[in-house]
Amino acid sequence: MSVTDHQRDLIASSFVAARRTGGVVSSYPGEVPQSLAEAYAVQDAAIRLWPDALAGWKVGGISADWRERAGADRLVGPVFSRQVHIDRGELTDMPVFDHGFAAVEGEVTAVIGQDVPESKTSFSLEEAKDFISSLHVGIEIASSPFPEINDHGPLVTITDFGNNMGLIIGEQILGWQDFNLVEWVFETWIDGALIGRGVPTGL
Repeated sequence: MSVTDHQRDLIASSFVAARRTGGVVSSYPGEVPQSLAEAYAVQDAAIRLWPDALAGWKVGGISADWRERAGADRLVGPVFSRQVHIDRGELTDMPVFDHGFAAVEGEVTAVIGQDVPESKTSFSLEEAKDFISSLHVGIEIASSPFPEINDHGPLVTITDFGNNMGLIIGEQILGWQDFNLVEWVFETWIDGALIGRGVPTGL
């Protein structure tokens, strides 16, 4: 069943209300979107309700078993200005939803130095690099008032801000323009233990 305008607004307002109060969304508050267009329509409605300005976007991978159905290999979600923190070598408090979903994800954060033409939706690696003014080590705080946010596929994840709750922008990566980005390997360590390893291709 398609998501009607009423359902779109209901889903968006339910997530926004829970995020503003620190509440919980115990079950999905409407019909599950059946396409990227429906999912992003809910996200757009929620962005209009959120009392803060956009600062950027998180980009997350879509698992291989969902890519054909979704018609994409990446999803995006908004990052708002009051949820962006610049690391200055001190402890940073980043709230998450106590009874929802929460994860900490090591990231590479790209600061975009110029507007991307609205009509351009496909880029080579070299073309994309031209729009980047700097790259930084970063941390995404992924959190949602819906504890099952990742259990129902990317179309549901998209509807709640892509499961984003904040971003820490860390040290600048110097000389990145001369690196082969595809060959980078990123590791996350906590208290001396390797927690995760990834590459830019997401493979």
